[in-house]
Amino acid sequence: KFDDGTIQRECVKRIKDGCNIYNKNTTPTVFGVGINDVGDSCHILYQRWVNMIGRCYSKKHCQYNSYGAKGVIVEDYLLRFSNYVNFISSLKNYDLLVDNPQNYQIDKDIKCGRQSIYSRETISIVKKEDNLEEENKGKRVAIARYTLDDEFIDEFESICKASKATNIPIGNIAKCVRKESKTAGGYKWVSLTNNK
Repeated sequence: KFDDGTIQRECVKRIKDGCNIYNKNTTPTVFGVGINDVGDSCHILYQRWVNMIGRCYSKKHCQYNSYGAKGVIVEDYLLRFSNYVNFISSLKNYDLLVDNPQNYQIDKDIKCGRQSIYSRETISIVKKEDNLEEENKGKRVAIARYTLDDEFIDEFESICKASKATNIPIGNIAKCVRKESKTAGGYKWVSLTNNK
């Protein structure tokens, strides 16, 4: 039992071994700012929550340079896992995220434009492909498709649009445009941006 009246179960062995026992309801143990007051690391949202906090607050996180280093933060309310779960589970498309987690993402930019905060006002659940399209708006490369005999077929405003129209994986087309491979899906692909 803690001073604030909170009662929680702990393993007797941990207590006997002298391990630090902390109040899970008030102690930020996730990157020094997140409070996992639910205690369920198997929850479908747990890794998404941890990654959101990590990319904003941990210099060791692989995406920190694109988030925390640029001033992106998490609203205080969402730093508590139970609040995060309650909020995310109330959003449109939550059932789709649960049923098909690899095809849906939790995003802070689509709903309100580019934002520097994960908050209840900015977060939405979106299709992975829509999120990728939004992320790459400023990086779009117009491309053209040619036959293997160098005959022009058509052009697309982005690699993503070409992939959707042809069912050829984005990565394969991108490698061809970067001249890392000669063809993708049986076609030649050329950047129109670099050729103008």
